Amino acid sequence: MVRKFGILFLVATVLLGCVPAKQARKDEPQPNPQAGPVVLDALAKRQMQSRIFDTPDEKMVLTAASATLQDIGFNLDESCSELGLITCSKNTDVENGKKIANNIGVTLLWTLASVALTGGHAAIVRTDLPGTVALDKVQKVRASLVSSPVGEKADRIMVRLIVQRVVVDNNNEISTAETITDPQIYQQFFDKLAQSLFLEAHGV
Repeated sequence: MVRKFGILFLVATVLLGCVPAKQARKDEPQPNPQAGPVVLDALAKRQMQSRIFDTPDEKMVLTAASATLQDIGFNLDESCSELGLITCSKNTDVENGKKIANNIGVTLLWTLASVALTGGHAAIVRTDLPGTVALDKVQKVRASLVSSPVGEKADRIMVRLIVQRVVVDNNNEISTAETITDPQIYQQFFDKLAQSLFLEAHGV
């Protein structure tokens, strides 16, 4: 009996140690959305997501943007040149190395607890017990592009690209939904788009 309670105490201690730090500190002050730095971050993101091209031909820009998005792996979902809008998406697998390791560890601990309670007899391993880690399964990346003429003579076209990702786990629940803010992703797109427009303008 003492041995059983010793194993259960060990399991409970380890499981409590697995609680994320953010959950253990719910009283931690949250950032104020009205604060100055957040507004500056939003402005920086908008600048990162936008480029202005020296051409009045919005249709040509949208055609080149659509081709560029497809070149980097996106599937075209919707395109409307009258509204200056393109939406596209792609699905990718998600790597779960760390989560898989945590899941195996938690399952093993529950198995030890079950064995202790049943006096060492075979126990049924369950995956729906508290502490079981849901594994991210599919990541859907969605890109939305809008264009609009700018300037006093509307002789330039501004393009803004917003890339978002939604991750669905093996329980078909959304585990992550966020806007991607990696500057390299936007830089890569706009560099390719600029090159495409240059070649198009020169008939190459």
